[in-house]
Amino acid sequence: MRKLLLMVFFLELFLLPEFCFARVFELKPISNNITLFQNTYDDWKGAGQTLQVVLINSFKLGTWFTLEITGDIDRSLQEKKKTCHYFEFGLLKDIAPKFSLNYQRIIGTYMDKPVNQFGVRFSF
Repeated sequence: MRKLLLMVFFLELFLLPEFCFARVFELKPISNNITLFQNTYDDWKGAGQTLQVVLINSFKLGTWFTLEITGDIDRSLQEKKKTCHYFEFGLLKDIAPKFSLNYQRIIGTYMDKPVNQFGVRFSF
């Protein structure tokens, strides 16, 4: 899991900007953030930590797409000393104002097996 997170981080920081400057591949950041949470229950007892990764970029490789990577890595939420994860990898293509076709691949320890989603998104 650490290797996947590091790979996404280094890909975002080092490889993609090189393509942008060469104009072979254009990238427009929309929203990229990494957040660390300390989780608590209502009685303020600790419920572990969550590292949340959200990377949303528009890219051009012949045509424009939006790439979304969303993930949570939780430590000690389900069981003590256990790390759980959840990731969504999405690809969107605008088809009309505020409408896009959407493909998502969802993987994680919260699921029995990976899930593919196909749909239409309305953004407002």
